Amino acid sequence: MNHFSGKILVSVGLGFYLCQPAVATLNISNKYPSVSQAVQVTENVWNQSQELYFRRARNDVKLFNQRDLTDTEQVEFFSSFTNVINKPFPSPTEERKHSLLRLRSLCVIEYTRNDTIRNNQKTWEAIAKHIGKIRTQIIPDYIPQANPLDEPYMQRPSKEKEQAIREYELKLSDDNFQNNLQTENRSLSGRLKVYIQNQRTHGTVDINYVHQLMKLARFSETEKQELLKWINQK
Repeated sequence: MNHFSGKILVSVGLGFYLCQPAVATLNISNKYPSVSQAVQVTENVWNQSQELYFRRARNDVKLFNQRDLTDTEQVEFFSSFTNVINKPFPSPTEERKHSLLRLRSLCVIEYTRNDTIRNNQKTWEAIAKHIGKIRTQIIPDYIPQANPLDEPYMQRPSKEKEQAIREYELKLSDDNFQNNLQTENRSLSGRLKVYIQNQRTHGTVDINYVHQLMKLARFSETEKQELLKWINQK
C-alpha cells in the first residue's frame, strides 16, 4: 500500500468512526430506516450540534421524499417537521458561527416539497408563526455596528486590545444576526405569499384562513392589502 492510499483509508475510517454516535440506534441491516428511527437519531443530535441537527434533518427529508410513506409514517413525518420548525432561535453568536437560520429554512423548504407536508394547512400555520417570530427579532432600520475601519486585530497585544476584539466581535454577531433575519424573512415570506396566492388559483380561498396566516406572520398592512387585492381580482 502506498502512502497516498494509506491516507485515504485513514480518512474514511475516521469519518466512519465519527458518525457512529449518530447512527448507533439504527439497524444497519435496514437500508431504508423508518421515519421514526431517522427522527430519533436526528433529535439526539440537537444537544451535540445544532448545525449538524439541521443538516441531518434536511438529509432525512430528502431521503423520505424519494419514496411513498405509510399512513403512520406520514404522521411521524409531519411531527418531524414540527420538531424542526419549533426549535429555539439561535443566539447572535451561534448564528454567526453556523448560519442556523438559513439551515433551518433550507430544511423547511425541503419539507414543503413533499405533498403530505405542503397540502396540510397546519404546515403553513407553523411557517407563518415562524415568520412572525423572525419578524419580532428584526430591528427596524438597523444600522450595522461593526465598522471594518475599526478592526482591532492589528493592534499591539494588550488587555485593551482583547477587550476591543470582544466588543468588535459582538457587533459582528449582531450585524450578522440581523442580516440573516432579513434574508430568511424574505425567503419564507415569499413562499407563504405564493401559497396564499395559489389558494385563489385553485379556487379554494378561505379568507378567514388567509387572515389567520397573515396575522401569524405579522404581515404589514401594506402586505395584507396587496395580497387581498390580488385574491379579490376577477
